[in-house]
Amino acid sequence: MQLAWLCSAPKRSEKDDNPKPRINSLKEGSTAGNLPDALPFLVMCFDLIGRCKSAGMGRVPVGWTDVDSFCNRSGYDLTGWESEQLIKMSADFCYMLHKAGDLQCPPPYRESVDEDDTDTIQEIHKNVDRKLDQLFGK
Repeated sequence: MQLAWLCSAPKRSEKDDNPKPRINSLKEGSTAGNLPDALPFLVMCFDLIGRCKSAGMGRVPVGWTDVDSFCNRSGYDLTGWESEQLIKMSADFCYMLHKAGDLQCPPPYRESVDEDDTDTIQEIHKNVDRKLDQLFGK
């Protein structure tokens, strides 16, 4: 999810015809650019399989047939669990890529929050409140 957030290029204004990926606009040393730990083999397979597919209405996650084709053609013998993880990673990537099109979308993974980043802190608080309301049915 963090990778999709970094790759997304939200428009800064209505007239922004050439938005730049978030990763290019982060402040030097920002923790928002850090990725969580992951198994290197799965990350490599995720990159090789293509992260997601293009469809008529946008990007869609890879599925079982895509993973099966990848295994057959690449020679990588993935376990069922590894295959499931690739499919889940792809679904999460597509979801966050769509959600991160909003300029105010906070990063899904952050090691810490910079004190001068009050907008992000407020957005995180709103998201936590919204999720708690959903959980407890308010």
